[in-house]
Amino acid sequence: QNGANDGRERGHAAGGSRRRNDPFGESRYRDGDRGYDRRYGTRETYKINYREAFRNGYERGYSDGRRNTNSTAPRWWPF
Repeated sequence: QNGANDGRERGHAAGGSRRRNDPFGESRYRDGDRGYDRRYGTRETYKINYREAFRNGYERGYSDGRRNTNSTAPRWWPF
C-alpha cells in the first residue's frame, strides 16, 4: 500500500509537470523501504513488494497527471 500511494503521488507530480516518465529515478523507489516495519517480514521482501507497487502506482499517477495538466500547450501538441 505504501509503495502504490507513494508511486502514484510521485508519478502524478512528474506527469503534471511534463517530466520524463522515470520511476527508477525517484529516491523513494531506490530506497524501497519507506514505511517498513519488521512485522511485515524481512526488509528485502518488503523492498521487492514496495518497488513493484511503486512502479504500478507511478504509471497510473503519471498518466493521470499528463491528462490533468494545466499546460498552456494545446492538447494535440506535440503530436
